[in-house]
Amino acid sequence: MRNFLAILLSLSLFLPLPAFAADQADLLQKLEALSKELDRLK
Repeated sequence: MRNFLAILLSLSLFLPLPAFAADQADLLQKLEALSKELDRLK
């Protein structure tokens, strides 16, 4: 398990940070849209 976490951490260092930030912003936007739809359905 510790080796797996170490591999994930080392691979994450190779990810370009701007691309990760864009993906994170997109996920946040989708989450907000789903939250609004859930409130509408209630």
